[in-house]
Amino acid sequence: MKNVYIGKGAVISDSTFAYCKSLKKFTVSSDHSDLSAGNGHLFNKDKTKLIMYCNGNGATTSTLSSAITEPGDYAFSSNPTLTSITLSKNLQKIGSNTFYGSKIECINFTGQSLKQIGAEAFDYTPWLRSQPEGLLYLGTVAYRYIGESPETITLKEGTLGIGDNCFKKQTALKSVTLPSSLLHIGRYAFSECESLSDVILPDGLNTIDEAAFNKCTALSSLYIPDSVTALGERFLYGCTSLKSVRLSENITELPRWGFAFTGLEGDVLIPKSVTKIGWAAFHCANGSMTVTIPNPLTEIEDSDLSCFGWHTTVRAYKDSPVYDYLFNPMKGIPFIPIEGDILGYVDSNGVVMIVDATYIQRHIAGIPIS
Repeated sequence: MKNVYIGKGAVISDSTFAYCKSLKKFTVSSDHSDLSAGNGHLFNKDKTKLIMYCNGNGATTSTLSSAITEPGDYAFSSNPTLTSITLSKNLQKIGSNTFYGSKIECINFTGQSLKQIGAEAFDYTPWLRSQPEGLLYLGTVAYRYIGESPETITLKEGTLGIGDNCFKKQTALKSVTLPSSLLHIGRYAFSECESLSDVILPDGLNTIDEAAFNKCTALSSLYIPDSVTALGERFLYGCTSLKSVRLSENITELPRWGFAFTGLEGDVLIPKSVTKIGWAAFHCANGSMTVTIPNPLTEIEDSDLSCFGWHTTVRAYKDSPVYDYLFNPMKGIPFIPIEGDILGYVDSNGVVMIVDATYIQRHIAGIPIS
């Protein structure tokens, strides 16, 4: 397959043309609502995202337009000739598998706005194979730790993102210091770091992606600052030693499997901003905890798996969707109706947990909390 015409009604994903090494030209109907073509390559409509590069054009070097903020998943995958690329200085994200299996040896990049690098973006490339052991940065993203990490790591100030899988399975890592500049923690970034017990998330952090701290079995508490607006599925899944968590006041959803198979205990207060509890969010959370839901939720994703753990008591308004969910006879979870207003965490919304008391003590002692 060398030449592709895309009609106005065609639906194309980033992976549609993955690993197509012979493609030479895309043509897109001018009536297509989402796609366009330029120099034979496939773009979104406004050409800010390069969806697929023509990997069969024989080029050995390429320079991405400054208008491009993202090369999509698989965009250069298995390219057989391209050895050098200059990335757009305005790049904000590099997709998963973007250069996977290509011949890239040299990457020129001076941008200061890159926040995300997807899984296996540069795997099986000469460029990655040539990198020394240690923490590898690409622009403002900590992309991959090569080799075995030490027990403690400090990310440099100015880092905006931690790439997908960056520290995955670094079993010796016990403590990580994150910079105040950090905005994004990628998918599986610290997954299965079974010794990681000390991590303080900085104020200013925006997103924690899917399974970021999955199976960090030594992690006992986590304070999520109010700057965080989105949590990925399973972000704390399998953190069996996790006893307490403080949630951001600006999240709107508790993700699927977010706290499943943790050891949460005591009081867990769901912020007033949350309107949805995802499927199995607290499933098999084995600590004895009381989950307090201070507002009438609009949705709980039901399933055959209980959303809440076996030893959980839930406090919520009797007229909320939670009431009908909990009184399903197949679930049998203890329920305490709420009357009147609820106090929040000590820092702004009431119930005092162990982690809150710790932060109060640190504040009194003049020790920074982030």
